[in-house]
Amino acid sequence: MDCAIPLTLPIVNCTKKDTRIEHLLDEAEQHGLCAIAADDNQRRRLARRVESGELVNPHPGLYIRADVWNGLNPTKRKRAMVRALARIHPDRVFAAESAVCMFDLEQPYDIHPDNELTIASPSRSGIHVFAKTGFIKRTLYVPNMQAVSVNGVHVTSLARTLFDCAKAPAIRMHAPHCRLRGQGRLRYGIVDAVSDRTLQ
Repeated sequence: MDCAIPLTLPIVNCTKKDTRIEHLLDEAEQHGLCAIAADDNQRRRLARRVESGELVNPHPGLYIRADVWNGLNPTKRKRAMVRALARIHPDRVFAAESAVCMFDLEQPYDIHPDNELTIASPSRSGIHVFAKTGFIKRTLYVPNMQAVSVNGVHVTSLARTLFDCAKAPAIRMHAPHCRLRGQGRLRYGIVDAVSDRTLQ
């Protein structure tokens, strides 16, 4: 009588995480920004997690855990993207809603759509739409620009930022509701006393 020999197969843990990717995501979260793929290999690994729903890809090249992203309000989402992009492009100056998110201002959430960013340029304006994702990057012409640094991110000055926010149709109706935290009086987005000459 033949005895059946049990077949032993190696157990593979299919749920094992890539420790390098986990470290990348953890470090980014600790600094309040999106993770940045270091190379094409990491980008492919991160993209697979996006397809599975584990990660969110809010901007080309940026990644964040879906549960973390869903737990952020729109201002903090925009800030996470801006902080990450500032590391990739340290000389870039953010403007309008992409700048105001860096200031300690109370601001309405609906001025921060997830799929838009605005940067400043002293020479041109324009709009670039990423074909694959539909993400919109606006370039805002800001003459005589003098940027300020807020937590390591270059942005237009507070006066210029509020002025540009007030000019944008989607933001204009909300501008009077922006208020500096900790101050008793409102700082309006549209300041009639501020002339274009002072918006540096």
